[in-house]
Amino acid sequence: MRQCIRWLVLFATLPALGLAVAPAMAGGNRNAATWYRRAFAELDAFNRAEWDVIEAYRADPSGPPPPALRQALAKGTAAMDFVRRGAEQGYADYDLDYSLGAELQLPHLARLRNLTKLMQADVYVRLHDGDSAGASRQVAAMYRAAGHCTDDRILISSLVGNSVFQVTDQAAQIAIDRAAFGPGESALVLGAVESLDEADPFAVAEALVGEQDFLVGWMEREYGGQEQRQAMVDGDMFWLTGSGEAEREMAAMSDDEFAQSIGDYDQMMGEVVAAFANEDREAGRAELVAIYDRFEEGDHGLLAHLMTPAFLRVFDQMEASAAQVAGRRAVLEALAAGTRKPEDEANAAVDYLRAIELIREMEPERLGVLTAYAAGESGGESGGESEGESEGLRESIGVTGPIVAAARAGSEKRRCDFSYLRGRGIPGFAPAYVPGMCDLFRVLHADARRHLEAGDGAAAADRLAIAYRVVAHLGRDEVLLSAIVAHDAFQRTDALVGPALTAGILGVDERAALADAAQRIGRKDPFGYVDALAAERGHVERLVGLRVAHEAPRFEEIMDSAKHVSGEEALYVLAVRDTLEGDASAGPDLTRRLDGAISVETLAMVRAEARLLAPQYRAGEIDLYRDREVPKIADVSDRMRSARGDLRRGLARLQPERPNAAPRHPAIEPGSP
Repeated sequence: MRQCIRWLVLFATLPALGLAVAPAMAGGNRNAATWYRRAFAELDAFNRAEWDVIEAYRADPSGPPPPALRQALAKGTAAMDFVRRGAEQGYADYDLDYSLGAELQLPHLARLRNLTKLMQADVYVRLHDGDSAGASRQVAAMYRAAGHCTDDRILISSLVGNSVFQVTDQAAQIAIDRAAFGPGESALVLGAVESLDEADPFAVAEALVGEQDFLVGWMEREYGGQEQRQAMVDGDMFWLTGSGEAEREMAAMSDDEFAQSIGDYDQMMGEVVAAFANEDREAGRAELVAIYDRFEEGDHGLLAHLMTPAFLRVFDQMEASAAQVAGRRAVLEALAAGTRKPEDEANAAVDYLRAIELIREMEPERLGVLTAYAAGESGGESGGESEGESEGLRESIGVTGPIVAAARAGSEKRRCDFSYLRGRGIPGFAPAYVPGMCDLFRVLHADARRHLEAGDGAAAADRLAIAYRVVAHLGRDEVLLSAIVAHDAFQRTDALVGPALTAGILGVDERAALADAAQRIGRKDPFGYVDALAAERGHVERLVGLRVAHEAPRFEEIMDSAKHVSGEEALYVLAVRDTLEGDASAGPDLTRRLDGAISVETLAMVRAEARLLAPQYRAGEIDLYRDREVPKIADVSDRMRSARGDLRRGLARLQPERPNAAPRHPAIEPGSP
């Protein structure tokens, strides 16, 4: 039997949409589909290697675009031009034959998603090159193409429209993060976003009406007679469940019973459409819940049970999309009107990634010198080292200026969001930017120590204040390792501040500047342990869903365990998972760059142990910590308990000095830790 697209049951299985040949071209140049099809034809020239380089840069656009990417984008110039032409049109009609019912093929959806990915990579390159106008034109076209998906009046098309919107919105957010969209660019993009309906951006309710219309008629035509239904069973045409059980039950029905089942399905769909169209959103959702409750009681008939998707999930996604579109409109309206400046919406993470990139460009030996110096393992010119060592330190410190400047720019921004670098999957044990942030703190601490030893309190306070502000930003990342690194960096910064205050190197003005910077760190959850642990528990739960069959005997037990996993256990599971699944975050470079924040010896032991646990992990037993004390890559529990006290003591140290107060710390000496 032909492969059927069952939007009402398997709407998440999007890759299958690219299997069929596109139907004949419909309409003229005013039809967006005409232009999109010309773009689709251009995609056939791309090979797997070119798509791989596009996907790699989409996943991490923080560095310079590789030459291979530029070559691939040049190859796609015509395709992207056609998309922009199509996006200017008022409608998209692919001349779909709705009489095919659930067997209707929709290959244009997968191809449009691929075009959007190509254009997203192009936006990132344009932003890197400073072409804000070109980037805004691409983003506007992508938003309009997302809206054109709704013209199919099919649920899967609406859901793909939302998927295209998500890819587009990621590109728009990165442009806003980089302060690339001024009033003109924002107004252009805003016009495209305003073409989407505020309440139902991807016309889900209209799609449900369309499906109700043509699926009911198709079922009556194809299977209205008992002979037709029996032929379906005899020919092994098992399109509902794949097993034949439901089809045999249908074949056993009389014509009247089958007609009644279709009628029940039609009535149920009418109720669903009414719920989606209800302007009182809470009431609409409650109506859907009631429909599902009646399912549990056996109502609505066989076809309704078999052909009904997760409507609550679709409804919630519709609501989330509406909120996301409204939020994007609000930001673009403010930027277009000039009531907010581009820098007001900029993302500090962009500056930090620039600093990390500059550190990557350093010679490893120079970074090693700075790392040792920041940790107090070597001194400056007066520390007794050889002239060669002093010269090496001077050369290493001499290249840190642009790094410090990038960190300062980021630390002064209101927003900091690394989430776009983690993608939509389950983050690894150590997202790539976290080790980079460790390196950034080392550079800041080394530069601060250099100025302290030289007696330059103002310059030292500048670097230390930057470090405090970066800690505040990293502590909001909702990644457990980010919380650990932020806490460790705070302690190392505080260890430099205390002796410098006592020695008088940092005066009243410097103390005030440091206090202002440190006070940006939240009191309730310093360094973000609570939120990060909640997020990591969610990731472990997702691993359960991906790796453990719902019917497995221990599924509920493992799921319950995942909901209460400790910080140490979460780190352990993620480290094992990364090791076994080949994630780059488990590579050897991680050890050097995270040394001090975590126990690198324990991490190495966990990596080795992971190979032995592979059979259990692959069998779905991801609760590898059950009934045992897991190796502590980091003592998260102790860190969580001490976090507020550490911050409180650090802030107290920065309060104005009381007259005749006794010294609390020895004066800082060159080379002291």
